[in-house]
Amino acid sequence: MTFFPTLPDDAHATHLFARYPHIYKLYAMASRAIMRGPSPLSFQLRETLGAYVSALNGCDFCFGAHSKTAKMFGLEENLWDALLDNIDTAAIPDKEKSLFHYARKLTLTPSRVIQSDVQAIYDMGWSEDALHSVMAITCTFNFMNRIAPGMGIDVEKLDLADLGAERHSTAWEPMVPIETAKLDDNPEEAYRQSPPNWNAVWKLT
Repeated sequence: MTFFPTLPDDAHATHLFARYPHIYKLYAMASRAIMRGPSPLSFQLRETLGAYVSALNGCDFCFGAHSKTAKMFGLEENLWDALLDNIDTAAIPDKEKSLFHYARKLTLTPSRVIQSDVQAIYDMGWSEDALHSVMAITCTFNFMNRIAPGMGIDVEKLDLADLGAERHSTAWEPMVPIETAKLDDNPEEAYRQSPPNWNAVWKLT
């Protein structure tokens, strides 16, 4: 049971969002744009950054779902221990390491982010659009990493693999369950061709 006794025992953020759509619909639209809209960062990298931030915050719900989504986009599952232990020695492209350093600092010590942290990103060839993407992803997941434990989500009652599949699907809407997950050979291109269907966003079975 969550901390909201009128919600189902297996409730997660979808149910809270549906309870308060006047608050969360705009957030869900922003989240969808951040994670699936135009960006220099691939879907896999965005999901990996989100899961990484969630791991730093100890949010089992967000890490569990988004790490599985990142895996569906091609991330090696055994990377997590190395990435959380030492970004610099983890088996990720050198160009991406500056993004993870920035996300880590913005999450753990936000008041200490300085120009040199950003310059390290620019020095690796990233644009201001990339900086905005990693900033927005980090902020979005820090927000959700407080919502999930704040409402008392019980991850033992959830199938995080199914939630990961929903986020991989080209029909993905943020925090909205779907009946089937369409897994395409080229999910990023297929997703861009799939218009959002906000009429179905707040309908729960």
